[in-house]
Amino acid sequence: MSNREASERAVQYTAIRIWRALRPEERLKAAAAIWEPGFAKPEEVAGALAAIANARRSRIQSIREAPKAKRAGYLAGMVVLPDGVAAALLYAYHMAHKIPMMRRFLELLEIEHEEGKITSEIDPPGEEKLASCVDLLLAEFDGSEVAIYLQTLFNQDPETWAGLEAVIESRKLG
Repeated sequence: MSNREASERAVQYTAIRIWRALRPEERLKAAAAIWEPGFAKPEEVAGALAAIANARRSRIQSIREAPKAKRAGYLAGMVVLPDGVAAALLYAYHMAHKIPMMRRFLELLEIEHEEGKITSEIDPPGEEKLASCVDLLLAEFDGSEVAIYLQTLFNQDPETWAGLEAVIESRKLG
């Protein structure tokens, strides 16, 4: 599959669409996590600050000085965000709150990782292998959380995770 085809297929699972599908408490957890060290790059944090400032018609400095909980509340309530900010929020959410599920999925796929974070280049897993691993994951974890994780993986790298699209659709996780 070409990069263009992969990009076109990923449109269905854009970060902002995935973000909007999160429950309010999940969005709040994601929004709180992005302010913690190690969960977002400085430019992603800057993007989140700018998005809040723009939405609230405030100066970035006043948003930056607001308590983390207040910034998290602002972000969690936003359904219109730049896709890059939504992607950073999804990454922070998973790294802060979904390590056991991520770790289990990668172990089922026999992919090397450190606490759910893939540590080296991988070959795209086949659809059959993905399907069996997803079924095992669904038996151990909440279906809506698995759906968000799989959609996020596909969004982050549609070429590597191309096989997930059919699995997501066949399991009605989309």
